[in-house]
Amino acid sequence: MAQEFSIMKEKQASGADFFMSQLCYDLDGFLRFKEKALHLGIVLPIDFGFLPVLNKDGIIRMALSNGCSIPKELAELIGKYGLNPDSFKEAGIEFSVRFIERALSEGIDGLHLYTLNKSEDVLRILRCAGIIA
Repeated sequence: MAQEFSIMKEKQASGADFFMSQLCYDLDGFLRFKEKALHLGIVLPIDFGFLPVLNKDGIIRMALSNGCSIPKELAELIGKYGLNPDSFKEAGIEFSVRFIERALSEGIDGLHLYTLNKSEDVLRILRCAGIIA
């Protein structure tokens, strides 16, 4: 991780405006990362990368390809609704709204949503989270 912070410091010194995290479902881990970055002098905003929970196979595939852990609550959602795509999507939208609300309440700098061509569903999540009207 020391190398990541070193690279971030170089980018900051070279005029970067902000940073963006990879896909992440571990908000507590992200906040610890952000705190350590600040402690090391990285003062630029770090946007949080989040893939809305809409499709079980997509979540698993993206998490595996990005080295992202799946938290217990999301794993339970996959276990409970994973065989029913419609139920999974509805439960996933509720999960995503709660997650985004918590992330915002924790003071994240910004939010990068991986929409994967699911704009209508993402707009619904943003409306439910009170981000857009």
